[in-house]
Amino acid sequence: MIKLPPRSALIVLAIAVLNLGTLPSWGFYSRGAFLAVVVAGVLSVGALWVPPSSGGSVRREMVGALLVVPLSWGLTFASLVTPTLLYNDDGSARLRLWWSCYLGCLSVCCLPLSLFWSMWATKWSWKRRLVVALIPTLTIVFGFTTRAMTLSASPDPVIDVYALLRDGADHILAGRNPYAHPIESPYGTERADRWGVGEEPDPRPAGYPPLPLLLSLPPRALGIDVRWSNVVADVLAGLALGYLAWRRRVMVWGVTAMATYLNAVRVPFIIEQAWYEPMLAALWGWGLVLADPSMGVRRAGGMLLGFGLTAKQFGLPLVWPVAVAWGRSWKFWLAGVVVGVGVMLPWFLADPALFLDVVLWKHLHRPAQYGSITLASFLHHEGNIEMPRQLGWGLALVMIGVIGFMTPRGSAASALGLGTALWAFCLLHTQGYPNYFYLTQYLWWLGFTASVPPRPEGAGSVDLAAASSLPQNR
Repeated sequence: MIKLPPRSALIVLAIAVLNLGTLPSWGFYSRGAFLAVVVAGVLSVGALWVPPSSGGSVRREMVGALLVVPLSWGLTFASLVTPTLLYNDDGSARLRLWWSCYLGCLSVCCLPLSLFWSMWATKWSWKRRLVVALIPTLTIVFGFTTRAMTLSASPDPVIDVYALLRDGADHILAGRNPYAHPIESPYGTERADRWGVGEEPDPRPAGYPPLPLLLSLPPRALGIDVRWSNVVADVLAGLALGYLAWRRRVMVWGVTAMATYLNAVRVPFIIEQAWYEPMLAALWGWGLVLADPSMGVRRAGGMLLGFGLTAKQFGLPLVWPVAVAWGRSWKFWLAGVVVGVGVMLPWFLADPALFLDVVLWKHLHRPAQYGSITLASFLHHEGNIEMPRQLGWGLALVMIGVIGFMTPRGSAASALGLGTALWAFCLLHTQGYPNYFYLTQYLWWLGFTASVPPRPEGAGSVDLAAASSLPQNR
């Protein structure tokens, strides 16, 4: 019988393949990118299949988790040698952004040294405490500055999501219904022509539930770039990984995961494009972290998780894995869903036809996006076969159903199942864009941090084989 690698190693390999395999195509379709996404998903399913560590397998799990160290170096260095922005208007701002990425890379490379040093500590001098705390803090600082400097390096991206968040928030601040008023489309303009963007302008494109618009209100009220909400949310999502690592006593692995997420390749690209998956990552990340047994805040965690499910349409296919993983806390996450629906209700009642048209019908009627990474794109490009969208949705339902049963129960490790379910949905949907897989890999990072067995209290550097006292079972 073939013995699979430990769960932690499989998750790290899935993240590595997903990121590095889609790097040359910027996360859009190519044959290599499609194969990388498929292989990454297979590895994540394998990670779900591997039983949680216990007894003598704990040492094997922790050794497998060490793969996160070379991955952290690879993903941060990749951010230095590949293009990161599409719409660069300011050369000096671009240089400052590169320096932030470079310093973030150095801090991530130094991180394992400080963390491993802390594992062997017997006496804690103030100098040791300073060094051990300083380097992880620098990874957070440079993760923030990289995102912040992206806004000045690319202040006016040619993408309708940016206009949706900006103009939608402005409509709300002016007391107008954002679903009944048009946006200023960036398409069909001189700037769009200059950058080679040939999309047709649509003053009322397919949009999203109101939560991201509401989260965009603070920066618009201050008169600053609406993407500041994404910057703050993405850093908060990264901090959720570090906080979980601290509470579960897996600092070496979890803090490295946090630092890698905050400084990895494609971070500026995601922020530039105004995709608001960082908001979802913050909601789902902190929801799962607070609901984890190491926190004991199930009510608040469940509420955040359920609330996040209503923030975008693809929250719907994740309801099943959440229901399986958090069945004992169903009242809490379901209450979050109810709150999210309540937030939508005033906008729906204001004009049901307009709301459903923007949030639902335009999405369902949108043609398959063959520039994105999906099975339909692969069949279209490689075999000239047009796959019916109903077939893709049916396959997605079956796969998500199976993945739901495999999802770890009752801990933040359930993020592994949620990320894999999102991967299946994106692959079999009519579109699977880089921002979707960005959120997928964040959930895998969270599942990795929650799956590594915690180091027992008072354990020495060689005492790594004690069984975990926290639930990780399916």
